[in-house]
Amino acid sequence: MSRPSLLSSLVLLASLTASAQTIQDPPVGRSDAVIDLASREGVQLVNGQWRYHDVKIVDGDSRALGPDLKPSGCADQNLRLRSARRERRLR
Repeated sequence: MSRPSLLSSLVLLASLTASAQTIQDPPVGRSDAVIDLASREGVQLVNGQWRYHDVKIVDGDSRALGPDLKPSGCADQNLRLRSARRERRLR
């Protein structure tokens, strides 16, 4: 492959890659349907179920993002949720 054709191929590839990442406008107009999940009828309409669990907010330790893009940075403190009944971490 000659140098000019290689260069043109790279330019074409770069333009295709750049055009693949687009930002879309939000939808315009009215929605087809609106469901109120705070009402009993709305939850039944989607066969949903509200669930409730007692939790405790506890201190947690973690590490910040390091230069290797892994949790190898400085130590950090945060809050975590733990099930009050089973004392297991919720995600």
